[in-house]
Amino acid sequence: MDLARRSLLLGALVSAGCLARPMTPDEARAAVEELVEVSRPEALVGRGLELSTDFEAGRPVDVAAEELVDLWESEVGCAEVVRTTNVVTVDFGLPEDGCLWDGQPRSGVLYLAVERNDEVVEVSHVWQELSDGGVVVAGDALVSWTAGESTRQVVHQLSWSEGRRRGTTTGTRLQRVVDPVAALDGALELDGERDWTRRRGGEWHLDLIAAWWRLDDPVPEGGSAQVVDPEGRKLELAFSRRGADLFEVTATGRRLEADLQVSSTGEVGLVE
Repeated sequence: MDLARRSLLLGALVSAGCLARPMTPDEARAAVEELVEVSRPEALVGRGLELSTDFEAGRPVDVAAEELVDLWESEVGCAEVVRTTNVVTVDFGLPEDGCLWDGQPRSGVLYLAVERNDEVVEVSHVWQELSDGGVVVAGDALVSWTAGESTRQVVHQLSWSEGRRRGTTTGTRLQRVVDPVAALDGALELDGERDWTRRRGGEWHLDLIAAWWRLDDPVPEGGSAQVVDPEGRKLELAFSRRGADLFEVTATGRRLEADLQVSSTGEVGLVE
């Protein structure tokens, strides 16, 4: 094999993570902890993303926006909700104002714009300093779907902070409510990808495959995912729920198989 072909093969192997050292069980645990942490800002914006698609398709965009005003006022009585043509502003106020949504603190501002409402529906979201008292999020997303269909496409980019921790995340996913009766109290089925970067360095990638994920849970309760760490190492994850407060995760990689448990509050531990 000549030098040029050998260099190309070596580059391909490095890109694929084939020459990276295998993950240890402790590194697999740390990868799941990373997933739990970066999912917190996603959960903070997730309820509003799905809620803001609940209006009648086919009506003028300003009429659809007025439906969103009524919906948000009924959901969060402490927020100031106003409309200007097709744009809705949901202002939760400052942290000291004490606004609560489903018993959880909310502060910051959400801007919604009904961009299109015919055979295809599009709603853009912009968050400014949205917070639950811990995580603070800024960013935007576009949610689109076909009228009459239950599956939404979400394309988002977020920056977030929690104490000294910082990160950015981007992604594209398809999501649907699994149980229309339970609505947002039940699971969303997610298929898609997510990339994130942490302040301490390193780029991560996640692929979600038919993952059933409740907005308040730290990890999915079903389905699978693949995580790629900053060294290019791939970790396959399979999720299951064991009661109200416990999740099991099976992690497999090159020369690795590990069982982990995740509590409802996000603590991750190896099962010996």
